[in-house]
Parts: sequence; structure tokens; C-alpha cells
Amino acid sequence: MLGNIVPVREFARICHDHGALLLVDGSQSVPHIPVDVEGLGCDFLCFSGHKMLGPTGTGVLFMKESCLEPLLVGGGSVERVTAAGYTLTGGYERYEAGTPNISGAIGFGRALDYLEALGMEDVQYHEQQITRHILGGLAGIENVQVFGPGPAEDRIGVISFIIRGLNPHDVAVMLDGEADVMVRSGHHCCMPLMEHLKLPDGTVRASLHCYNTIEDADRFLDAVTKIAGDWKT
Repeated sequence: MLGNIVPVREFARICHDHGALLLVDGSQSVPHIPVDVEGLGCDFLCFSGHKMLGPTGTGVLFMKESCLEPLLVGGGSVERVTAAGYTLTGGYERYEAGTPNISGAIGFGRALDYLEALGMEDVQYHEQQITRHILGGLAGIENVQVFGPGPAEDRIGVISFIIRGLNPHDVAVMLDGEADVMVRSGHHCCMPLMEHLKLPDGTVRASLHCYNTIEDADRFLDAVTKIAGDWKT
């Protein structure tokens, strides 16, 4: 929601010093910045496929060690079955019971190939340039408040903001209707953070990816300027 990049390595060290395991939700990072899962030091890393330009209903769970019991068992995950019980297979297969989402996995694989061909360093740099442009533009619009870290180098291309006096959902509808700009509005699946920030209606969130351009950013900024100006008048 805030777009900030957190020090995962430090979190991992603290967790391991206290005998705890660390799971990292990489859904907002893996599609946008280079990630070295071994360098992070986490025990688990998960991320979704659709945020990586792949099909919905796909994703990845990385485990440093297969220390979790499968939630489901069945064909493919079981090596032997007797009347008294069953024996699970080794490796990742034990976590993939039943017929897998074959077409989804193929589509997800092609999406990964596409991003890898672009180069994650280039994807990150591209998004940083547009993020910097948007942050600079929003800073000059009266009644707009942006949440999260400042410099584009310290964040990913997720920009949450409000227009004071307007409900975030109304702003999202106006951006869609007036400028064909798609954003998300509301609590963004983090209501405790919204309560901490005293934002009962949440925020408007603009999310960038490799396909966005400076022209997209300018259209977005023009629309926000108009909405904020019309509300003021």
C-alpha cells in the first residue's frame, strides 16, 4: 500500500535470533525489482502469478526447507497408500495434490520468461522514472496527500494518496470516467494500517508496471489536478 522497500535481511536475522521462521509476501516486489531469495535469508517466499503478467489462480511458494505439512493430499502427492495410511512423495510434489493447473502454469512460465527477457533491473529503473514523475506532480496539487516514502529509489511504483474532502472510491470512479485511468481504492487488504493512519475510507492507489509510460502518468496527473480543482471550487 505504501510502496516502501523493507529490510528483509534484517527481519530474517531478528526472527532467526529468536527461533522464529520468516515468510515474505513478495507479490508486490518480485514482479517489479530484482529479488535474490537466498540473499533475503527468509524461510518462505510467496507471490502471485497475475501480478507478474501471468494468469490468475497461479502463484509460487518457495520453502528453504520442506517443513510444512501439506494441506491437501491426493493423486501426485502420495507415493503409497494402504488400508492403514499413506506415504507422501518427496520434494515439491507432495504439496501439489490432484491435477495441476496445467494451462495456468504454462502461461505463468511464459510471463516469467517475458519479464526475464526485459531484465528486472530495467523494469525497476523504468518504474522508478515514472514513479518520480508522478510523485513530483502530485506534490504540486493542492489538497492531495501522498502516503509512503519519498524518493523513487526507496520504493516501488505503488502510490497511495487522497484528495482531502473526497471519498477515495469517488476519486477512483472519476479517474475512470474522465480519463480512462484505472486505480484501486479502499483499504487494500491492510485495514490495521489504515486505522493507524486514521484513514477510515482508505486511499486511492495507483500501481505501475513495465507497460506504463510517462504519457500515462501525465494523463493521470492531469485528471487528479482537475478533480482536485473542481472539488475546491
